[in-house]
Amino acid sequence: MTQARDEIQDKLADTELQRDKAVTEWADDKRTHTELESKIRRMSTWILFCFLLVTPYSLVTSIQVTN
Repeated sequence: MTQARDEIQDKLADTELQRDKAVTEWADDKRTHTELESKIRRMSTWILFCFLLVTPYSLVTSIQVTN
């Protein structure tokens, strides 16, 4: 009986460890995803700024957006 209980406790501990690892991995992936989104936003803003910086004002104002 003690051996069976020990095996069950070992399996439970292993399952909890796997769960904790999965939660940690998910949190790390979420953080990486958020950081990449932030970098993309900054790059997009920088690209737009550079475009506006090098494009003559008359050309920018003459561009029409159509639906």
